[in-house]
Amino acid sequence: MRRVTLEIGGMAVGIEYDLESYGAVLRDKYGGYFSENAPGFSIKARVVPGFKTGCPNLPDPAVRRPDGAYDLLWYDLKGVFDPAARTATVTVSDSELSVNSVMRMLYSFYVRPMHGLLLHAASFVRNGDAYVFPGVSTAGKTTLSELTLASRPECELLTDEISIVRLLGGRWTAFGTPFWGNLRIGGRNVSAPVHRICFIEKAAGHEVATIDRREAFRRLMQNALFLVKDRVSAQETMDLAVEIAAAVDSCVLQFRKDAGFWEII
Repeated sequence: MRRVTLEIGGMAVGIEYDLESYGAVLRDKYGGYFSENAPGFSIKARVVPGFKTGCPNLPDPAVRRPDGAYDLLWYDLKGVFDPAARTATVTVSDSELSVNSVMRMLYSFYVRPMHGLLLHAASFVRNGDAYVFPGVSTAGKTTLSELTLASRPECELLTDEISIVRLLGGRWTAFGTPFWGNLRIGGRNVSAPVHRICFIEKAAGHEVATIDRREAFRRLMQNALFLVKDRVSAQETMDLAVEIAAAVDSCVLQFRKDAGFWEII
């Protein structure tokens, strides 16, 4: 078995795998996140090139069993996740998407005990502050990221798809992640305190509207990623969203296809 440790969002995971092609994907897409720190949880991967589960529709990706473990089932992975043992044993493909699926699923669970959430959001660092741009599919995360990368060199990409936001040292902090979206570019492995959360909408012009805590909470829940779905997970996610909405300035950002929106946020 081959072994490597990744650290994403300040959380280290140890990965054991049996096929070198899986390691090649890890080095290519996650190379900036390799770590020498002791892992807090682990994944044991049996790699089968081209593996598919044959699921015709998207099921709940994690179903709780009477013993407290979860059966995992997705398009390209199958296995068991044991929160008490802090391990997941999976059969997966050696494709980029399969590697990404496992990481997102496990981090969506482990980020909550670390006082954080995974959000469907692009995020950037500018002048030492992080700006987080949550948005459901087609809301414009890719467009916003492309516009920023093309004309705002002072802005550093944390992610174009999945943001990690954690309470760290008393401040909500956004972390770079390798969880790429349509740009297929991993974010830098850096972090910064969150200055503002901007919920994005495509429009004919640029406009910012401040929103209250209740609306910020509602929109955070729309974009929170928690693939292990049960009552406890839902309550933890809601509690964290309440905290973030109360502590971080939030707005709705309507933007057109140019990067001028950076001037008004």
